[in-house]
Amino acid sequence: MENTINSRRDKKRVERQHQILDAASSLFKVRGYDQTSIDDIAREADIARGTVFYNFESKEDIVFALRFRSVDEAKERALDLLAQAVPALKCIENFLVEVAQWTEKNPELAEVLWRHGPVSAKRFLKTEMMDEKITGAESRRSAETKTPPAPPNLVPIELVKSAQSEKTMRSDVSAERLSHYLNFILIHGQMEWLQGDRKCPLSQHMLESLKIILEGLRA
Repeated sequence: MENTINSRRDKKRVERQHQILDAASSLFKVRGYDQTSIDDIAREADIARGTVFYNFESKEDIVFALRFRSVDEAKERALDLLAQAVPALKCIENFLVEVAQWTEKNPELAEVLWRHGPVSAKRFLKTEMMDEKITGAESRRSAETKTPPAPPNLVPIELVKSAQSEKTMRSDVSAERLSHYLNFILIHGQMEWLQGDRKCPLSQHMLESLKIILEGLRA
């Protein structure tokens, strides 16, 4: 019975978070990030201001959640394509393009995420600290292995493994390592585009970077 109640409670909270994210996304598009307040978001979502802060620590946290909701959606679409027998490498390309398109359409929000460094790594480490408080993982971690955890792969590992099986990516390197190289395209590509003149579409830049990595650096 308790598990059922908790499940309903978790589902309700997820629904409320999406309600807040939808309201924030709508306002950001019309007013911009700086001109939108937490109070504005609460009014748009028709909820109390405190409810927004119960679900998100700050306006920056809302932008982070919006960004990674879009990444999760891109992952789902890429995996759906894979299930439809689309070549894995093409699925990876589609994923990179879709991630790039969000940044191209939302440069102001993307700049918020990179204002204080790679927010994905910062948020991941923060989540790890929260997990340790809840589960006591820190006390179980060996004193000899205090190296910080690596950020998660953004590119679905299933796509990389499928590309290896299809022989469009080398199989003598682990899928996890290859996925981290693809992460570099995502992270560095966005930073470079946001700080540059933005004349070249970010999606094109990412595909060119992928081609370079696939073909290698040697002349």
